[in-house]
Amino acid sequence: MPKMAFLKDKFDLTPAEVRLVHRLMEGRSLRSSAAALGIAYETARTVLKSVFHKTSTCRQAELIIVIINAMKGHDDVEANDPDDRRGRELRAQGASPRPKELMPAG
Repeated sequence: MPKMAFLKDKFDLTPAEVRLVHRLMEGRSLRSSAAALGIAYETARTVLKSVFHKTSTCRQAELIIVIINAMKGHDDVEANDPDDRRGRELRAQGASPRPKELMPAG
């Protein structure tokens, strides 16, 4: 089951809520997520408040932790997601699935 379908089913999120959560999971801000989705910032805030209610969270960081933990406990999410599969393959080979510009300096 792909991640977004899992989130819809697990937390009873609407398609609009899932799209917003997806952007936030990518590390985008609420403002840039709203712009990417073509919705007003205030609309994004309203959608986020609904997501907070459905996930029993009250902050974006807390929301992301709840989502990640829910996905960790559900093997089907990663097993059927090609992006996650590729990341696991790269890590098994000792490579990083993250683009170099996102890698920490060091």
